[in-house]
Amino acid sequence: MLKSEVIRNLKKNNVSKNAEKTKVRVREMWAPLKRDVREEILSLADIKKVSIERAYKTGGVSARVIVAMSQVLDVDPRWFAGEVDEQGVFDVDAVRKYLNGLGYDIGKQDIAKKADSSAPETLKKPGAKPKTETPDSDFIPDASSDMYNITRELAKLLSKDIRTKLDELSEEDVTLLIKSLTVQADFNEEKHSRLALVKCLLLV
Repeated sequence: MLKSEVIRNLKKNNVSKNAEKTKVRVREMWAPLKRDVREEILSLADIKKVSIERAYKTGGVSARVIVAMSQVLDVDPRWFAGEVDEQGVFDVDAVRKYLNGLGYDIGKQDIAKKADSSAPETLKKPGAKPKTETPDSDFIPDASSDMYNITRELAKLLSKDIRTKLDELSEEDVTLLIKSLTVQADFNEEKHSRLALVKCLLLV
């Protein structure tokens, strides 16, 4: 982790390489966060909420914002900047290299000791890619399973308009929706239940 004073001294000029990707990604990660996690990010970077709002409204974002968000949420800051499409993780050496490529001089002395890490262990990234869960080998959906029957009944309830709208969703849209639900599930019991239902439906 980088020391908080290092992050607070980063410039506020725009470093986004793709405004549209930055808008979507900042909004996707910020929207479901609990208040205390948001405050952790704002405090770490010594910024106001308006800086985050500007990022997801205009696509312009500073190194200070994306590094703070990345460190708290354990995401590669280049993902927020639209430079890479893999969300990745916060690798302090890679982040140092990234920042030095922007003209900074971040050395090993700027890395916080583990005990002094700016992001508490309780604030593990809500947007982290979930570990791949291996389905129970004993679970083999068939026509007699409850989930199978529930799925069939739900399908009957879908109106023609809803079916049409669902058909119009692209693979990317569906992926983003599932990612967003995964992020929210860490902080909301109802969202967690919905995610569990989606996983069950995918297994049927």
